[in-house]
Amino acid sequence: ASKVSIDQCVDWLKESIMEGDPEALTEMGLAYAEGVNGFPKDVVIAEKLYKRAKDAFSLSGQVQLGLLYCQGVGTGDSVRNNIRAAEVLRPILENHLLENEADTDKGTNFLIAVAYLSGLAVLKNYQMAAHFFKKVLETKGRLFSQEDIVLSSSWYFLGLIHCDPKSEVKNDQEAFRCFSK
Repeated sequence: ASKVSIDQCVDWLKESIMEGDPEALTEMGLAYAEGVNGFPKDVVIAEKLYKRAKDAFSLSGQVQLGLLYCQGVGTGDSVRNNIRAAEVLRPILENHLLENEADTDKGTNFLIAVAYLSGLAVLKNYQMAAHFFKKVLETKGRLFSQEDIVLSSSWYFLGLIHCDPKSEVKNDQEAFRCFSK
């Protein structure tokens, strides 16, 4: 068995991008977003690649673009970034509502949870936000690059939901458990 070098993989990835492969666009976007595999960290290029992947109907590209905007990347204006995140989230949420709990990855579940928590593209609903943050934490496997941030954020937000007096799922013991993670 012959070994394949990272350079060969990058060449194949670039070739796939030239052919418009949406998953290759997403992978290259991740490389630029994280600054890995010899690529400089450049969120502007990552955003462009994610947009191309989204426009080619890639759910993973759409999720990564939404995560980028939720992290504040983009305009530098938090209100405009929230609007952009909502625009990316809306189709994901519509698909979720149509598919009714179809298996989704951690990134998609996180975006849905943030949408329900913040009222981005849907009405605020702490119970639904808690449900999707729990799905993030229960999903097996390492599915995307920002997972560590998403997992710690999920525990934190879930804790906030459980200790909020207005929350339908207020539970001080659960809040303590979440903040202890």
